[in-house]
Parts: sequence; structure tokens; C-alpha cells
Amino acid sequence: MNTTEIEKFIDRYNRAVQGRSKEIRLQIKEAELLVHEITILLSRSTTLADKIIELQDKLLNSSNTTSSKIEMDGGQF
Repeated sequence: MNTTEIEKFIDRYNRAVQGRSKEIRLQIKEAELLVHEITILLSRSTTLADKIIELQDKLLNSSNTTSSKIEMDGGQF
């Protein structure tokens, strides 16, 4: 996943904090690219979270319906 614009913004933020700036300015094109990357990132994380929940539900349901029988003999030495 391309996160170049997010990384640029974080770098800008860090430099602004170090320089004790009170604001960070972005050109509209920079903001547009940043919003685009954040939107993709949020969409992907939501999709992955949904898949995790689905897999978790499948695991919980399969463990409730599957029974195992364990038998042990004393064994001999």
C-alpha cells in the first residue's frame, strides 16, 4: 500500500513540532492526495476487521459443533 503522502505529512508535523510552529499548511492538491490515502487505508482496515470477525465467528462456531474424544491407555514401560 502506498502511504507516501501520509509519511510526508507525519514528517511535516514532526518538523513543525520541533520548530514550535503553530500551524501546518497544505496545498489543496497535497490535501487531496492525503485524504485519498487515508480513505483507502480506512477502507482496507474496515474490510480486514470484517474478515477477522467473520473468521473468529467461524472458529467459535466450529469449536462449538465439533467434539473430540480422547482415550488414554495406561501404556507400558
